[in-house]
Amino acid sequence: MSTKYVFCINSGRSGSDYLSSLLSTARNAVSVHEGFPMMNGEPMRQYNAGHRAGLDALIRTKVR
Repeated sequence: MSTKYVFCINSGRSGSDYLSSLLSTARNAVSVHEGFPMMNGEPMRQYNAGHRAGLDALIRTKVR
């Protein structure tokens, strides 16, 4: 059996989470939806202002 990949890149609020849940019900299929963004907002503002601690702490969680 060969592995085939399908990638879907789209804007927010387009139904991609719903599509992922539908695809995950197919036999021999794995569907993964992107997790909630965690390296934005205040940590990114702080990073842009020269304070790296917030993003340095989050990167370990994101990589995991």
